[in-house]
Amino acid sequence: MLLPLITTSHCSPCTLATQHPYGFWCKLWIIVLCSVCAASGASSTPELREFQFSVYSIGQANWHGIYYQPHPNAFRPVQFWTHERSLPHAYMGTLPLQFFHRKPDSDSPDGYAYQPIASVQPPMDSHAFLIVFIADSSNSQPHFHLHALDDREPAFPIDTLRIFNATDRALEGIFGQQPLKLQPGISAPLPLQSFWGKETRIGLAWHDEGRLQRVFHSKYTFYPGYRELLFLLPMGKGTTFRVRSLRISEHRETLHPPPPDLRDHTDGGSHQR
Repeated sequence: MLLPLITTSHCSPCTLATQHPYGFWCKLWIIVLCSVCAASGASSTPELREFQFSVYSIGQANWHGIYYQPHPNAFRPVQFWTHERSLPHAYMGTLPLQFFHRKPDSDSPDGYAYQPIASVQPPMDSHAFLIVFIADSSNSQPHFHLHALDDREPAFPIDTLRIFNATDRALEGIFGQQPLKLQPGISAPLPLQSFWGKETRIGLAWHDEGRLQRVFHSKYTFYPGYRELLFLLPMGKGTTFRVRSLRISEHRETLHPPPPDLRDHTDGGSHQR
């Protein structure tokens, strides 16, 4: 390519400038090209990120055989809890954040080979995430859909509800007496103060060939001091499409315990209950 040839040439810009009738402009052009090349080389270096993440698993899978790299020189198991989010895992490395299965390998120094199975790209403007693993049972081989949610309290305050629409369809309906529209993905925080202690209905439907087809209906009671995360998961296909839900309720006093110190462990992520 032109840029590497120019930047590694033994002819100096000064020599070219004195020999060329337009020496000044030639020299200026070479300086610009060298600057662009240097900037390109600097930007190609992967940026190291440092953050913590908790995990939550949905579906049937071997949740005890998944690993990650908390830093570039080590693999550690991801610690899942049943029906709860895990304690935080510390991470320092590049993105995307990758997860692995391991298998015996006599040629590896530690006796194992690590095969990537899933990855996720957390948002750049946060340092704490909840990573949701959704097992895909439609494949014969283990397969997961991963979603990284900003776990900081400013993005997910106490006394709010966020609804994660894990279907591939836009849903609409009611939340209490309020209209509700949900695109696939995570909703904005919905204030809960007006619903405290009351049985609150959430009903949803989707447009099926011009008709609204009801796919979800349930009632919930919310209390002060909690933040709520509601997962909407698909069930069935086509006209049999339905939605089931999973709910996580977290009290303000249980959020964000410190992650384990990477220096204090040789194998093992966060503590498991």
